[in-house]
Formats: sequence, structure tokens, C-alpha cells
Amino acid sequence: MKIFLRQRVRWSRGLLQSIHLHRKMIFNPKYGRTGMITIPYYLLFELIVPVLELLGVIFLILNLLFFDINYPFLFIISVSFYLFFVKINLLAIYFDQIEHKHYSNIKEVMLLICVVFLEPFLYHPINNYASLKGYYNFLFNREKKWGHMPRKGFNQISNKIIKKQNYTVEKY
Repeated sequence: MKIFLRQRVRWSRGLLQSIHLHRKMIFNPKYGRTGMITIPYYLLFELIVPVLELLGVIFLILNLLFFDINYPFLFIISVSFYLFFVKINLLAIYFDQIEHKHYSNIKEVMLLICVVFLEPFLYHPINNYASLKGYYNFLFNREKKWGHMPRKGFNQISNKIIKKQNYTVEKY
């Protein structure tokens, strides 16, 4: 989890650095699709959404504490958004399986379907926290270095295969 959070914090800090570095390109027709579509997309959706979600949670808490809330309506709206999210993701899994078959067996597909129902409560808040922390680090000049990312997985497997086949591995 610690490595995952560090990775996501770096990604969000890098996003803000990149947008800041290329701010003159935003909505500038001189840069074609990059200036008119790509960078504005990252600015409006990838960068601003975690901030808007935090503001939404703050306003929701303030409203719950200080104002009269229509709880049945809040419940209906919340469930509707959740079901819409689930529907979109289930359709994405379905079309991915039809078109690309990225998952080799039904067990993987079923696990992915289960994760769709949990993502808004588990992964999404953690990802938003990491994004906001990355923005904070950028804005207040914290953690300017990218840091070391210990890797697990493919390299260990590759090294075992290489050693088994009596190849030498050189580090550059």
C-alpha cells in the first residue's frame, strides 16, 4: 500500500507539473489537438475532479451538520449515481471481453465484477487522497524528487529464468 500510494502521489504531482510546464498550450489552437483537447482534458477531468470531490464531501458534511437535508432524496441520488457507475463499468468489462478477451478465465472476470461494486468505497478514496497529496506536495514544494520505486514481479521472474538458462545479467 505504501508503494502504491507513493506511485499515485508521484503521478498526480507529475500531472500538475506537466500542466504547469505546458500551461501556454491550454486552449491554444497553435498546438492543435494537444492544446485544444488533450491538455484541457487532463486539466478539467484528471486534475480538477479530485478537488471537486473533496469540496463535495466537505459541503455534504456541512449540510448534514447545519442544514435541513432531504434524506430520502439524498439516498435516491446517491444510489442512482452508484448504480450508474456500476452499469458503466460492467458494460466496459462486457465489451472488453467481447472485443479483446483480456481475461483468460471466468474466475478473473468474476473477480473484476466484484471489484466494480467495491471500487467507489475502497480504491477511489485512496486514489483521491493520493492525488490531493500530490497536488499539495507540488504547490508547497514538498518532495521534489521522484524517489526510488522497488519493483516486484516480472524482474524477479525474468532473473530466475535467465539464471536457470545460464545467461548472465549485466546491470547498467
